[in-house]
Amino acid sequence: LVRGEVAAGNLSWRWDGRDEGGHDCATGMYLARLTVDGHEAILHVEFEAGFSKNKQVPARLMAYNALLRQRYPGRAVISAVVYLQARPRPPSTRERLVRHPGDPPLDFRFEVFVPHEHPISAAEVARAPGLAPLAILSPGIQPADLPTLRRILERSAMPELPPEDLLALTYLIGGHRFEDDLLDSYLRSEAMETSSTYQAILREGRQEGRQEGRQEARRETLVESISLFVDSRLSAVPGLHAALEALSVADLEALQRRLLACKDDAELRAALPAPGH
Repeated sequence: LVRGEVAAGNLSWRWDGRDEGGHDCATGMYLARLTVDGHEAILHVEFEAGFSKNKQVPARLMAYNALLRQRYPGRAVISAVVYLQARPRPPSTRERLVRHPGDPPLDFRFEVFVPHEHPISAAEVARAPGLAPLAILSPGIQPADLPTLRRILERSAMPELPPEDLLALTYLIGGHRFEDDLLDSYLRSEAMETSSTYQAILREGRQEGRQEGRQEARRETLVESISLFVDSRLSAVPGLHAALEALSVADLEALQRRLLACKDDAELRAALPAPGH
């Protein structure tokens, strides 16, 4: 990402997902190794939409922290989690593990950052534009500040992070706090829509939409074919169409197979779904 000494201040770098040879890196967890005044530390950060009452996140952080300490002996390992939603807040930043009955417990602490609890003003974003995706979740940015925030981001000049990408990230994360209409009015722009991040999400959405469309078309075909088949054998069956509409594609396919295997009209009528089910 970056090698060598850098000046103090607000700094940002963007990783393109490639190694030093220009090859795409595999999916997985990647860490930042920091050296400050000769002291090295490993930084492990996870982003979560919101806190869950289960202990998967704290336990996972603790597991990674222990593995990193073993992999990098003598170096401090800092584990942190960023929660994008305001509530609920984790009741504790401490995790306790008891390996075997009678063994002393292992205590583990991790850092928590909740943007909703830390006011970040538009003026601060102007000095450090990289704060924008978190600032839009903070109480320092109110609806009246969104036009100013947009102007700041459109004029930003961060190394390896085009303004349209930064604007797209801020727009998308802002959905955790603001309504779509408000974000569309103040943050969405033609420039943002050229962002690689924005386009990648659009492609994913279109793919999901096509899949849902194919499923819906398949469901409609099954409902129509079953209705025609039953009507040809039993004439009109009250409530049949509504009962079929309530079934999933998998249930309709299973029903179609059962109906085709029926030996007589009585068996066929018994196999039909009851109205309202």
